[in-house]
Amino acid sequence: APLLAHIEELRTRLIRCLLVFFAATALCYFFAPQIYAFLVAPLAHAFPEGEARRMIFTNLTEAFFTYLRLAVFAGFIVSFPFLAGQLYRFMAPGLHKHEKRAMVPYLVAAPALFITGAAFVYYLIFPAAWRFFLGFETGALDGGLPIQLEAKVSDYLSLSMHLILAFGLSFQLPVVLVLLVRTGMIDLQT
Repeated sequence: APLLAHIEELRTRLIRCLLVFFAATALCYFFAPQIYAFLVAPLAHAFPEGEARRMIFTNLTEAFFTYLRLAVFAGFIVSFPFLAGQLYRFMAPGLHKHEKRAMVPYLVAAPALFITGAAFVYYLIFPAAWRFFLGFETGALDGGLPIQLEAKVSDYLSLSMHLILAFGLSFQLPVVLVLLVRTGMIDLQT
């Protein structure tokens, strides 16, 4: 196809991706309190039984922008399969039949491994890490003041989202390594 046709198709696919991403983000903003409750649950369970704790915000707009960031993050995760499908459909006409078949397992494995990495950090790392960090709380010693966690909403959710993203991406290593071996960039022994 001529270059102009490729550019037109790319523009159409990018517009579709943006529309789906914005729709997913809007939907996730509607459910932001539930997503927030899900992400804060490991910290809530890490506190000792019977202690009433809270999250704080110190800026008037902090809670709103935190929910907005949370909605964008969740919107990207929700819309990622569509975005990856659009990327594949844009590239597919330039691939040979055997290359198309070779890509399908990676298109399935990449989101599955990302979800596995996110679940790993949420269910295994968060509880252990939060208990460890809460171990630094102390009572008042020799007339001093106690050290007690007063977590900021934005700081906690930022840390949680960064860890979920980092673990999700690190679980992509098998896909990257297999692709590097198949393309000949590294050998199997390496």
